[in-house]
Amino acid sequence: MRDRLVTVIRPCVAFALMAPLLGAATARGAGEESAAIRIASVKVRTTKPGGAAWDAGGGAPDLRVSIEKRARPAGEKFTTKVIRDTFEAKFRVTTIRVEDGDEVEITVTDEDAAGDDQVGRLKKRVTAEMFREGEAEWSFGEVLSLRLEFVD
Repeated sequence: MRDRLVTVIRPCVAFALMAPLLGAATARGAGEESAAIRIASVKVRTTKPGGAAWDAGGGAPDLRVSIEKRARPAGEKFTTKVIRDTFEAKFRVTTIRVEDGDEVEITVTDEDAAGDDQVGRLKKRVTAEMFREGEAEWSFGEVLSLRLEFVD
């Protein structure tokens, strides 16, 4: 009787019942790992490379973060709103979806009326390991810390 009950359950239903026990990566299938990138926060140096202030009169930068997918399909881009007069901004905003192996370009900018200053730019290939860890933290240019989270 027990064997008969198992044969009545359709394979897709059985998999759906077992997927939570097998883990998210198995449920998505091999080679299909992907995640949305959430920009959590950015922290920048208090001065430009030469020691000058970011803004006229010694003010803090007006920070904006852009992230662009460089492959499959290229050109998907997201830009945060500007957080004014700060060296450390918290965004908690979900951006583009990426797959294992995609390359992204991240640009942190100080928005100015007379012309924006690039704080830092980074090209990085995302990996399934990053998805499993759930977050990444990088330092580049005048960026002391850029924290990203990988979410479903």
